[in-house]
Amino acid sequence: MDEKERTSFLGNFSEKTVIYNGSDINSSTLINFAKQKAQEMCQGQELYTNTLLGSLQENIICSQDHDLTINLNDTPTYENKTIIVKSGNVLLKNGMEENFPPLNLFIDK
Repeated sequence: MDEKERTSFLGNFSEKTVIYNGSDINSSTLINFAKQKAQEMCQGQELYTNTLLGSLQENIICSQDHDLTINLNDTPTYENKTIIVKSGNVLLKNGMEENFPPLNLFIDK
């Protein structure tokens, strides 16, 4: 794998997208990398303890040891936010339309 491919795996420069192109980096490396980044993002953050995701000002929402429900029709609750759930389940209610924003979600069981 050349340097450009490695950079694309580790994340592009303008966004937070991680690309896994099935090269010589195995899936456990990818999972460990994602877990490490999630831990770094949640470090010092107050844990979100409600079961239903509501409108919050924070851009990073960390939840641990309980279940979380996200209503996909309520886009302001997740738009431009990263949601990290550790040791909990996520219930996605309703569906997304084509023009809805992406859901940035990482679940660490």
